[in-house]
Amino acid sequence: FSPLEKLYTHNHTSMLLRTTLNSAHRHLRASTRVSVRSFSYTPCFPIPEVSRSWISSGYYDQVDGPTYDNYAPSTGAKISTVQEADADTVNLAVEAAREAFPAWAAMSGAERGRILTRAANLIREYNDDLHLLEAVDAGIPVSETKYVQVLCGADAFEYYGGLASNACQSGMVLDLPHAGGHPDSWSYTRREPLGVCAGIGAWNYPVQVCSWKAGPALACGNTMVFKPSECSPLTALKIAEIFKEAGLPDGVFNVVLGRSAGPMLTTHSDVKKISFTGST
Repeated sequence: FSPLEKLYTHNHTSMLLRTTLNSAHRHLRASTRVSVRSFSYTPCFPIPEVSRSWISSGYYDQVDGPTYDNYAPSTGAKISTVQEADADTVNLAVEAAREAFPAWAAMSGAERGRILTRAANLIREYNDDLHLLEAVDAGIPVSETKYVQVLCGADAFEYYGGLASNACQSGMVLDLPHAGGHPDSWSYTRREPLGVCAGIGAWNYPVQVCSWKAGPALACGNTMVFKPSECSPLTALKIAEIFKEAGLPDGVFNVVLGRSAGPMLTTHSDVKKISFTGST
Protein backbone atom coordinates (compact mmCIF):
# COMPACT_ATOMS: atom_id res chain seq x y z
CA PHE A 1 0.00 0.00 0.00
CA SER A 2 1.06 3.56 -0.61
CA PRO A 3 0.91 5.89 2.44
CA LEU A 4 -2.32 7.35 1.09
CA GLU A 5 -3.81 3.90 0.55
CA LYS A 6 -2.76 2.95 4.07
CA LEU A 7 -4.43 6.09 5.39
CA TYR A 8 -7.67 5.37 3.58
CA THR A 9 -7.55 1.73 4.62
CA HIS A 10 -6.94 2.72 8.23
CA ASN A 11 -9.76 5.26 8.19
CA HIS A 12 -12.18 2.83 6.59
CA THR A 13 -11.25 0.12 9.06
CA SER A 14 -11.57 2.53 11.96
CA MET A 15 -15.02 3.62 10.75
CA LEU A 16 -16.20 0.01 10.59
CA LEU A 17 -14.72 -0.66 14.01
CA ARG A 18 -16.40 2.39 15.51
CA THR A 19 -19.74 1.34 14.04
CA THR A 20 -19.37 -2.14 15.48
CA LEU A 21 -18.27 -0.84 18.87
CA ASN A 22 -21.09 1.70 19.05
CA SER A 23 -23.61 -1.05 18.43
CA ALA A 24 -21.96 -3.25 21.05
CA HIS A 25 -21.88 -0.41 23.55
CA ARG A 26 -25.63 0.19 23.15
CA HIS A 27 -26.30 -3.43 24.02
CA LEU A 28 -23.91 -3.28 26.97
CA ARG A 29 -25.53 -0.14 28.38
CA ALA A 30 -28.92 -1.82 28.23
CA SER A 31 -27.73 -4.80 30.24
CA THR A 32 -25.32 -3.33 32.78
CA ARG A 33 -25.27 -0.76 35.53
CA VAL A 34 -22.60 1.87 36.12
CA SER A 35 -20.47 1.85 39.25
CA VAL A 36 -17.95 4.59 39.98
CA ARG A 37 -14.57 3.49 41.29
CA SER A 38 -11.34 5.29 42.07
CA PHE A 39 -7.78 4.09 41.97
CA SER A 40 -4.42 5.29 43.17
CA TYR A 41 -1.31 5.43 41.00
CA THR A 42 2.26 4.98 42.16
CA PRO A 43 4.37 5.59 39.04
CA CYS A 44 7.76 4.16 38.26
CA PHE A 45 8.33 7.70 36.94
CA PRO A 46 8.20 9.78 40.12
CA ILE A 47 6.49 13.13 39.59
CA PRO A 48 8.83 15.78 41.02
CA GLU A 49 7.48 18.42 43.35
CA VAL A 50 8.86 21.05 40.95
CA SER A 51 8.91 20.41 37.18
CA ARG A 52 11.80 22.11 35.38
CA SER A 53 12.92 22.67 31.80
CA TRP A 54 15.20 20.08 30.19
CA ILE A 55 18.33 21.55 28.62
CA SER A 56 21.08 19.57 26.90
CA SER A 57 21.36 16.50 29.13
CA GLY A 58 19.21 17.12 32.19
CA TYR A 59 16.84 19.29 34.18
CA TYR A 60 17.82 22.91 34.52
CA ASP A 61 17.29 24.65 37.83
CA GLN A 62 16.53 28.33 37.30
CA VAL A 63 17.74 30.59 40.07
CA ASP A 64 14.65 32.80 39.88
CA GLY A 65 11.55 33.10 37.77
CA PRO A 66 7.80 32.61 37.99
CA THR A 67 6.14 29.31 38.80
CA TYR A 68 2.60 28.00 38.54
CA ASP A 69 0.73 25.01 39.92
CA ASN A 70 -0.23 22.22 37.52
CA TYR A 71 -3.55 20.53 38.34
CA ALA A 72 -5.12 17.27 37.22
CA PRO A 73 -8.18 18.24 35.14
CA SER A 74 -10.15 15.17 36.18
CA THR A 75 -9.83 15.68 39.93
CA GLY A 76 -8.57 19.21 40.51
CA ALA A 77 -5.70 17.84 42.57
CA LYS A 78 -2.33 19.55 42.34
CA ILE A 79 0.21 17.47 40.43
CA SER A 80 3.31 19.63 40.65
CA THR A 81 4.68 23.14 40.59
CA VAL A 82 6.04 24.12 37.18
CA GLN A 83 9.00 26.46 36.83
CA GLU A 84 8.39 28.74 33.85
CA ALA A 85 11.34 29.24 31.53
CA ASP A 86 12.60 32.81 31.49
CA ALA A 87 14.55 34.48 28.68
CA ASP A 88 17.90 33.18 29.92
CA THR A 89 16.59 29.62 30.08
CA VAL A 90 15.14 29.79 26.57
CA ASN A 91 18.42 31.23 25.29
CA LEU A 92 20.34 28.40 26.96
CA ALA A 93 18.06 25.80 25.37
CA VAL A 94 18.44 27.31 21.90
CA GLU A 95 22.20 27.60 22.37
CA ALA A 96 22.40 23.94 23.42
CA ALA A 97 20.45 22.96 20.31
CA ARG A 98 22.61 25.20 18.09
CA GLU A 99 25.84 23.71 19.43
CA ALA A 100 24.55 20.15 19.01
CA PHE A 101 23.38 20.73 15.44
CA PRO A 102 26.63 20.29 13.43
CA ALA A 103 27.48 16.86 14.85
CA TRP A 104 23.87 15.63 14.68
CA ALA A 105 23.45 16.84 11.10
CA ALA A 106 26.75 15.20 10.10
CA MET A 107 25.60 11.85 11.48
CA SER A 108 24.27 9.46 8.86
CA GLY A 109 20.52 9.20 8.50
CA ALA A 110 20.73 5.51 9.38
CA GLU A 111 22.41 6.36 12.70
CA ARG A 112 19.77 8.97 13.51
CA GLY A 113 17.07 6.50 12.56
CA ARG A 114 18.40 3.86 14.91
CA ILE A 115 18.24 6.29 17.84
CA LEU A 116 14.65 7.26 17.00
CA THR A 117 13.71 3.59 16.73
CA ARG A 118 15.29 2.84 20.11
CA ALA A 119 13.32 5.72 21.59
CA ALA A 120 10.11 4.32 20.08
CA ASN A 121 10.78 0.93 21.62
CA LEU A 122 11.47 2.48 25.02
CA ILE A 123 8.22 4.47 24.85
CA ARG A 124 6.36 1.20 24.27
CA GLU A 125 8.26 -0.42 27.12
CA TYR A 126 7.28 2.39 29.49
CA ASN A 127 3.70 2.66 28.23
CA ASP A 128 2.18 1.42 31.50
CA ASP A 129 3.57 4.48 33.29
CA LEU A 130 3.53 7.00 30.46
CA HIS A 131 -0.14 6.47 29.66
CA LEU A 132 -1.15 6.98 33.30
CA LEU A 133 0.98 10.10 33.58
CA GLU A 134 -0.65 11.41 30.40
CA ALA A 135 -4.11 10.62 31.74
CA VAL A 136 -3.46 12.42 35.03
CA ASP A 137 -1.76 15.44 33.44
CA ALA A 138 -4.12 16.00 30.49
CA GLY A 139 -7.38 14.60 31.88
CA ILE A 140 -7.72 12.00 29.12
CA PRO A 141 -9.39 8.61 29.74
CA VAL A 142 -6.85 5.86 30.42
CA SER A 143 -8.46 3.70 27.75
CA GLU A 144 -7.33 6.27 25.18
CA THR A 145 -3.91 7.08 26.60
CA LYS A 146 -2.95 3.41 27.00
CA TYR A 147 -4.10 2.08 23.64
CA VAL A 148 -3.89 5.15 21.40
CA GLN A 149 -1.96 8.20 22.46
CA VAL A 150 1.34 6.89 23.80
CA LEU A 151 1.60 3.99 21.36
CA CYS A 152 0.78 6.22 18.39
CA GLY A 153 3.56 8.52 19.52
CA ALA A 154 5.95 5.55 19.54
CA ASP A 155 4.73 4.57 16.07
CA ALA A 156 5.45 8.07 14.78
CA PHE A 157 9.01 8.05 16.10
CA GLU A 158 9.53 4.61 14.57
CA TYR A 159 8.07 5.77 11.24
CA TYR A 160 10.35 8.78 11.00
CA GLY A 161 13.27 6.67 12.18
CA GLY A 162 12.66 4.45 9.17
CA LEU A 163 12.64 7.45 6.84
CA ALA A 164 15.79 9.03 8.28
CA SER A 165 18.26 7.19 6.05
CA ASN A 166 16.82 8.88 2.94
CA ALA A 167 15.25 12.02 4.41
CA CYS A 168 18.14 14.37 3.67
CA GLN A 169 19.91 12.39 0.98
CA SER A 170 17.35 12.59 -1.81
CA GLY A 171 17.81 15.19 -4.52
CA MET A 172 17.81 15.45 -8.26
CA VAL A 173 20.06 16.36 -11.12
CA LEU A 174 18.87 19.47 -12.94
CA ASP A 175 18.70 19.63 -16.71
CA LEU A 176 20.81 22.76 -17.03
CA PRO A 177 23.39 22.17 -19.76
CA HIS A 178 26.56 24.21 -19.58
CA ALA A 179 25.63 25.56 -16.14
CA GLY A 180 28.17 28.10 -15.03
CA GLY A 181 29.38 28.50 -18.59
CA HIS A 182 31.44 25.28 -18.61
CA PRO A 183 30.51 22.43 -20.98
CA ASP A 184 31.44 19.73 -18.45
CA SER A 185 29.55 21.23 -15.49
CA TRP A 186 26.25 19.94 -14.12
CA SER A 187 23.79 21.02 -11.44
CA TYR A 188 21.91 19.13 -8.76
CA THR A 189 19.79 19.72 -5.67
CA ARG A 190 20.49 18.38 -2.20
CA ARG A 191 18.27 18.34 0.87
CA GLU A 192 19.95 19.77 3.96
CA PRO A 193 18.76 20.19 7.55
CA LEU A 194 17.76 23.68 8.61
CA GLY A 195 19.26 23.93 12.09
CA VAL A 196 17.42 24.63 15.33
CA CYS A 197 13.67 24.01 15.12
CA ALA A 198 11.08 25.01 17.69
CA GLY A 199 8.04 22.87 18.40
CA ILE A 200 5.06 24.31 20.28
CA GLY A 201 2.54 21.71 21.36
CA ALA A 202 -1.12 21.56 22.36
CA TRP A 203 -2.58 20.19 25.58
CA ASN A 204 -4.80 17.41 24.25
CA TYR A 205 -2.34 15.00 22.58
CA PRO A 206 0.92 15.64 24.46
CA VAL A 207 2.97 12.57 23.44
CA GLN A 208 1.61 12.43 19.90
CA VAL A 209 2.15 16.14 19.20
CA CYS A 210 5.68 15.86 20.55
CA SER A 211 6.39 12.91 18.24
CA TRP A 212 4.83 14.63 15.21
CA LYS A 213 7.12 17.63 15.69
CA ALA A 214 10.34 16.09 16.99
CA GLY A 215 10.24 12.94 14.83
CA PRO A 216 10.60 14.51 11.36
CA ALA A 217 12.84 17.33 12.60
CA LEU A 218 15.36 14.99 14.23
CA ALA A 219 15.18 12.45 11.40
CA CYS A 220 16.28 15.14 8.94
CA GLY A 221 19.23 16.19 11.10
CA ASN A 222 17.74 19.21 12.84
CA THR A 223 17.81 19.85 16.57
CA MET A 224 14.77 20.93 18.57
CA VAL A 225 13.57 23.04 21.44
CA PHE A 226 10.09 21.81 22.32
CA LYS A 227 7.56 23.76 24.37
CA PRO A 228 4.67 21.59 25.54
CA SER A 229 1.38 23.12 26.56
CA GLU A 230 1.58 24.69 29.99
CA CYS A 231 -1.56 22.66 30.82
CA SER A 232 0.05 19.24 30.22
CA PRO A 233 3.85 19.51 30.27
CA LEU A 234 4.91 16.35 32.10
CA THR A 235 5.12 13.64 29.43
CA ALA A 236 7.33 15.79 27.18
CA LEU A 237 9.89 15.81 29.98
CA LYS A 238 9.72 12.02 30.14
CA ILE A 239 10.26 11.86 26.38
CA ALA A 240 13.45 13.88 26.93
CA GLU A 241 14.57 11.32 29.53
CA ILE A 242 13.77 8.47 27.13
CA PHE A 243 15.72 10.15 24.32
CA LYS A 244 18.74 10.33 26.62
CA GLU A 245 18.38 6.63 27.44
CA ALA A 246 18.08 5.86 23.73
CA GLY A 247 21.45 7.50 23.06
CA LEU A 248 20.38 10.87 21.65
CA PRO A 249 23.35 13.27 21.90
CA ASP A 250 23.12 16.07 24.44
CA GLY A 251 21.39 19.21 23.21
CA VAL A 252 19.57 17.63 20.26
CA PHE A 253 16.21 17.69 22.08
CA ASN A 254 15.38 20.28 24.74
CA VAL A 255 12.16 21.14 26.58
CA VAL A 256 11.22 24.57 27.90
CA LEU A 257 8.15 25.10 30.09
CA GLY A 258 5.60 27.84 30.53
CA ARG A 259 3.39 30.11 28.45
CA SER A 260 5.97 32.85 27.94
CA ALA A 261 8.49 30.49 26.31
CA GLY A 262 6.43 30.31 23.10
CA PRO A 263 6.75 33.97 22.07
CA MET A 264 10.45 33.91 22.94
CA LEU A 265 11.03 30.91 20.67
CA THR A 266 9.07 32.35 17.75
CA THR A 267 11.12 35.56 17.79
CA HIS A 268 14.53 33.98 18.45
CA SER A 269 17.07 34.71 15.71
CA ASP A 270 18.69 31.26 15.95
CA VAL A 271 15.42 29.33 15.46
CA LYS A 272 15.18 28.42 11.77
CA LYS A 273 11.76 26.77 11.68
CA ILE A 274 8.69 26.74 13.91
CA SER A 275 6.03 24.03 14.14
CA PHE A 276 2.98 25.21 16.07
CA THR A 277 -0.19 23.44 17.16
CA GLY A 278 -2.74 25.21 19.34
CA SER A 279 -4.53 28.52 19.60
CA THR A 280 -3.14 32.04 19.65
